[in-house]
Amino acid sequence: MIKIKGVIHEKSIYIFNDRNKIIFWNDMKRSLSPALLYEHCMRLLQQRSDELRNEIAAVQQAANSETKSTAGDKHETARAMAQLEVEMLSSRLSAANGSVETLQRLRQPSSTDIVQPGSVVITSAGTFYLSVSIGAIEIEGEKVMVISLEAPLARAMAGKKYG
Repeated sequence: MIKIKGVIHEKSIYIFNDRNKIIFWNDMKRSLSPALLYEHCMRLLQQRSDELRNEIAAVQQAANSETKSTAGDKHETARAMAQLEVEMLSSRLSAANGSVETLQRLRQPSSTDIVQPGSVVITSAGTFYLSVSIGAIEIEGEKVMVISLEAPLARAMAGKKYG
């Protein structure tokens, strides 16, 4: 069972001791703020989108420059494989763009000790940023799991306070 030990919001942090007593700081100057994680995740997603666009262009260019050989079947097979590759990359690009849109719609959480979309949650199992599915990242020397709001763990944490 995962125990929530803290919730970080933009200007405050709620940390709980073993007796579930809240220790609260205002005007937080902590490296793991939701705004910092938001910007880092946005850069990662935009970088992923750019890489996928470049891969699609390269595959399309390779398919277009493929000269027709005397073995017509070989040429047609190469073009069909290139088309399948473009479709797969386009699907990944669409997913990355969807993640960017989800992250852009994510409002900054209000200062509260309740876990909500955009919260950074400190648990007994690690630190989680509830936003989009990116996975493990390291930022400011700390490991953070960036998970989708639809992930079972994020759904289990939503609305929780501590304990």
